[in-house]
Amino acid sequence: MLFASSYFEHSTKSIGLSNKKMFRENRWLLAGLGGMLLLPLAVTALAFWTLAATAPANLAVGVEMVATPTAVPDALSPEELAAAGAAAYEAGDLTQAETYLRAALAAGGTAAPADWRNTLGLVLADSGQLEEAAAVLATAVTLEPDLAAAQYNLGSVLADLGDAEAAETAYRAALAADPAFALAYNGLGLLYQERGEGDTAVTYYQQAIALAPDLAAAQRNLGMAYAGLERWEEAAAVLETAVSLAPDYVPTHYHLGVVYVKLGDVESAREHFEHVLNMDTGDGRWAARADEQLQMLSSP
Repeated sequence: MLFASSYFEHSTKSIGLSNKKMFRENRWLLAGLGGMLLLPLAVTALAFWTLAATAPANLAVGVEMVATPTAVPDALSPEELAAAGAAAYEAGDLTQAETYLRAALAAGGTAAPADWRNTLGLVLADSGQLEEAAAVLATAVTLEPDLAAAQYNLGSVLADLGDAEAAETAYRAALAADPAFALAYNGLGLLYQERGEGDTAVTYYQQAIALAPDLAAAQRNLGMAYAGLERWEEAAAVLETAVSLAPDYVPTHYHLGVVYVKLGDVESAREHFEHVLNMDTGDGRWAARADEQLQMLSSP
């Protein structure tokens, strides 16, 4: 159709043109029209080629890219979802753990075990969602009051929220459910130590250690309680045990160094402060304190 229209235009202007000349002029006109059609296609192809050759990070400079969360497989049963959530928590993936556990509870409904809520409470607490963690754990212990782990975890979260009275109630409920729950005794010791009741704290720490001698946290807390009571030799002995159980825990080395300073054992103190300098890969707070202690030991 385009060709016929072009031929008519040229024939009205130069009727005497030969067929060859008309074909040649119409050929150039067709070429121009063809170029007009092909140009948008070429531009589009160039744009797609440029997009394909561009690194993803450079597609939208200055615009934060948001990853799509991993979807929960529909085929998993509530039990499988809960197990996947627990596995993700153990692996340190709090986001995925929360996703799976919420899905497990939604799918399980009223039949969902309290233990699933206990695990979700742990995940929420570790991710800093303390208020919701407390609510989830409170529901867990309402459903199953004898679930000692949930009672203890509720106590720990309440202590972090500053509700010492409610925390103590939860710790004691954990011990009522399981009298051998060493962590609950350790939690009670911390509460009483923070209240300034060091002697009572010592008693609770000792009960925790009697049940679980390898519980490094209880050994460490007992050593600190002894130090608070200026029972330096007992503090040193217990903190040495704590160091042997958890040699990479930087604060214990620092506190043990301070205890040795009090005992006049400068060499042992220096050794532990230097450990802190070599081991503190966090925010450097403990290293700064240890360096200050070393400077004081070196001053006349």
